[in-house]
Amino acid sequence: MRENGSSAYTTGKKTDLVMYMTLKQKIVRCLRCATCDKESLNRRLLKWCKCFKEVEKELNRCKKC
Repeated sequence: MRENGSSAYTTGKKTDLVMYMTLKQKIVRCLRCATCDKESLNRRLLKWCKCFKEVEKELNRCKKC
């Protein structure tokens, strides 16, 4: 991680760990903000679900190439 908190991307397994931790931190922050409002939390989770499905489709498409 850099001093300002942004991810320093490298090659190999370390990159995966950095990306995972960054994603995890973003999700945790969003959940903390949304937990006081169940409707907001549900909207956020549905949005993430949709995004993850789109990413999965892209990854599968790239694997076939």
